[in-house]
Amino acid sequence: MHKRANLIELMRDEFAVSKQWLRISILCNVVVLMCNVIDSAASLQNIHQFVPIFSLIIQVVAFFVREKSFRDFSFAEEIRRLALFQDGLCLKISPLQLARFGARVGKHRSEEPPYIDAYYTSTLEPGSKRLLTVLTESCFYTQHISNHAFRVLSRILLGCFLGIGALILFMINASVEYDLLSMLTHASLPIFSFWATGDVLFMTLKFWDLQKQCTLILDKCEQFEKNNLHSLSEIMILVDEYNCALASSMPLPTKYYLASTADLNLHWSRRSVG
Repeated sequence: MHKRANLIELMRDEFAVSKQWLRISILCNVVVLMCNVIDSAASLQNIHQFVPIFSLIIQVVAFFVREKSFRDFSFAEEIRRLALFQDGLCLKISPLQLARFGARVGKHRSEEPPYIDAYYTSTLEPGSKRLLTVLTESCFYTQHISNHAFRVLSRILLGCFLGIGALILFMINASVEYDLLSMLTHASLPIFSFWATGDVLFMTLKFWDLQKQCTLILDKCEQFEKNNLHSLSEIMILVDEYNCALASSMPLPTKYYLASTADLNLHWSRRSVG
């Protein structure tokens, strides 16, 4: 088994667990959506009887899977906050606490490379100034990745709406054996299914809010640096704002983070003050 000796790897693995459950939840919702699309287009009576029961079962499963994802995400956020304070303020984490976290996280699942060197680039001594620099760096990466996720999901959301609209038009023009009310009823099923299991819309709004909050926090961090304000109490308020923004959001996409790490590192090194 992979041996994890720090909070960063524990955080990565727990986020990976949360993302796995979230992917299963989204897959369940896709299955429900496709079932309703098939039900809308099909004329077989046995399909109409089977789809509502099957969709209900899948949605119940998706609900519990989604809740499991949120619980793992919440625990990963708890570890991330400790890691932030450990790096910025030299918070002491006992080996026993690491062992307890490791036992709860379980197997190594992260797609990211092993954590070896410093996670943050700041060379400052632990204290309020380093905490501000670490916070700014974290917020910089989060803002960029969440903004990318928002733009990608917005395109997917638009595609879903266009596909549902095309299906409705097709059924209105092609279903000559139904009366108008029956056609609209069957054509509306994909829409109701999409809104009832709208993880795509939910995630889009979450990432939009996260990138907006990170932009505001980055502006405040920049003002703190310009005015040489390093009061620990005021910086802790910014840290709390950042933590709240992340806690109310969704797990960030790992694959894009890995693909854009080199580019983000380059841009950060050009503006880093620590």
